[in-house]
Amino acid sequence: MNLRVEFTGEKIIIHTEKKTVEYQLGTITCMISAGEWDELLQFLEAQKDYKNLEKYATNFLDKCFYGREKISKINGYMLCDSELNLCNKNYISNKKVSGRMIQRKADLVVSDIYLIDSLIDLINLEMMYAVINDMPINKCKNCNKYFVAGNAAALFCDRLYTEDKTCKQFGGKKSFVDKLKKDEALLRYEKVYQATYYRLRKAETQAEIDALNKRLEDLKNWRVKYKNGEIKAKPFIEFVEGYGWMKKER
Repeated sequence: MNLRVEFTGEKIIIHTEKKTVEYQLGTITCMISAGEWDELLQFLEAQKDYKNLEKYATNFLDKCFYGREKISKINGYMLCDSELNLCNKNYISNKKVSGRMIQRKADLVVSDIYLIDSLIDLINLEMMYAVINDMPINKCKNCNKYFVAGNAAALFCDRLYTEDKTCKQFGGKKSFVDKLKKDEALLRYEKVYQATYYRLRKAETQAEIDALNKRLEDLKNWRVKYKNGEIKAKPFIEFVEGYGWMKKER
């Protein structure tokens, strides 16, 4: 396997004899750690010792990115150097400088380019640049696999978890339901809100539609006040369950 790997900004660009692919920095190591080989094997003539490579990638991700508090850039770089002995590794590398316009001003883009022959080298270098660039790499709270997040606070990845739901969709719904179970006031609010919304969908007269829309708006406003601590649980529940015409109908 002979690869020309280019690091520029938050991107990793891999050039093979047949094609060029571009990923967000950290994606390749996350894919290897998760055992997601199908896409990689389309352009890599990878060695077949997959399990050891998965462990190797996971070990490095654990050390640099596991948990909410990542290690500092300088400590991460030193970790790369000590763990991987990068200073004594004879990589063939060079730099590419190109220009671009940003808000009508010329800017230089400098890329570091390496010639490598193994996935171990690819992981080593990508992790070093991911640490230096402070990439938001998190472990999914649902599938427990690493992913490059859109922001540092992201909890779930976009991998398909069920036939029709990603971890983000499934995990977000599960977290929402778990929170409801722990908060009786919000649980009652959700039931009343959904019942009101369902009734709105079935409404036939404009007067009923207007009344239900106002009810939903009032419910949402009270929920915001409750979440902000402006009102306590008891008056919130009393408002939700004793609101206007619904109370009269009981």
